[in-house]
Parts: sequence; C-alpha cells; structure tokens
Amino acid sequence: MSEVLKSFANTVEKFFPLPYGLRQWVGQRFTAVLMVLYTLSFAVRFYLSGPVGFSEWQKLFEPIWMKLWTLAFMVALFYHAWVGVRDIFMDYIGLLILRLILQSVVIMVLVAYTFWVIDILWSY
Repeated sequence: MSEVLKSFANTVEKFFPLPYGLRQWVGQRFTAVLMVLYTLSFAVRFYLSGPVGFSEWQKLFEPIWMKLWTLAFMVALFYHAWVGVRDIFMDYIGLLILRLILQSVVIMVLVAYTFWVIDILWSY
C-alpha cells in the first residue's frame, strides 16, 4: 500500500511541483473546502431528516456513504489541525527537542482520534 501512495505522491509532485510550505498551505485550503462541503451537506441532510433522538442519529449515519463522508471530513479536520499546530510550534517553540516532543504528542493524539472516529462510525 505504501508503494501505491509513494507512486501517487511522485505523480502529483511531477505535475504539480510545489515548494514545501506551499504544499501544506494548498492542502490546508483543500481540507477547508472539503469541510465546508461536508458541513453544508450535513446541514441539509439534518434539516430534511430532523433527528431528535438517538435512533434518529443512528439512521442519519446509517448509509455507508455518510460514514465515509464523515470519515473524510474528520481526516480532513485532523490534517487541517495538524498543519496549523505544526506551524504554530515551528514559529513559537524554539527548542528543537521540545518542539519534536510536542509534535509527536499531537500526531499520536490525532491518529488516536482517527481510530476513535472509525470505531464510533462503525460500532452501531
């Protein structure tokens, strides 16, 4: 699987060569657009179904496309947060070892959140 991802990344880099910081900036803007689209689609679906209780919430997230769309939203949110936090750490934490420790903790938390979201979406 990692070879496929590396091949995809190399193809994207070949056609869209971006400097290091610009790549993250574009990625953050892409995730922002994805999150806006999800929020709008969720608001429409929520308004049309009018969930009130737990069973209605379950029905709202029952279709596989909604689970995958929600997972895509959450992964985009976590990537968006990672880029922002990483930039803050790079700008304001001068001590390299402290910055690496903080970045490692944030990465571990975001990965744990991703697995937690998967568990929540597919547990009911």
